[in-house]
Amino acid sequence: MADGAVRRRWVLIQAAFLESAAGRSFIAARGASARDGLALLLATLSEDLAETPEGLDGEKVRELMERMLPARMEGREPFAQLLPDLVEEFLTFTAAECGLACTFEWVHAVGASRDGYTAALRDSARPRHGGKARFAPDVRPSAKLGRNDPCPCGSGRKYKKCCGGAG
Repeated sequence: MADGAVRRRWVLIQAAFLESAAGRSFIAARGASARDGLALLLATLSEDLAETPEGLDGEKVRELMERMLPARMEGREPFAQLLPDLVEEFLTFTAAECGLACTFEWVHAVGASRDGYTAALRDSARPRHGGKARFAPDVRPSAKLGRNDPCPCGSGRKYKKCCGGAG
C-alpha cells in the first residue's frame, strides 16, 4: 500500500476515534494536550512505521513505543507521560474498528515497552527524527578580513591583490 494510502487509512481511524465515546472521554479527561499526542502518534504510524493496522504486530508496536515516538519528541511535551495510555487506547479502538484479533498482542506490547519508552525519553543521546537541524553556526577564528588588510598568507601584499582573488 502506498504511503498516501497508509496515511489516509490512519487519518480515517483517528477521525473515528475522536468521534467515538472512548476517544471523546479520553480527550476530555486528559485535556487538549492529548490531541497533540494523537497527532504525533498518527504522524509516527503513517510516516515512520508506514504500516496499516493489518500489518501491525507486537514487535512493531514495541519499536513504535521505544524508538519511533521518542525520536520525534523532546521529552518535555505536556502529553509525554500520557502517551503510552493514549497509544493503548487508540490501538484498542483500532483493533475493534478494523475487526482485528490482535488487541491483546498490541496492549501487551505497549505495557511491556512503557519502561523502554520512559528510558528513551530520558536519553539525551537518542536518535532524533525530523525537526530542526541543530548545527553550530560558522565561527571565524578572528575578525573579518577586509579587502585592504594585509594578506594572512604572509606575502606582504594586500588581501585584494593576493589571495582575495583580484590578483
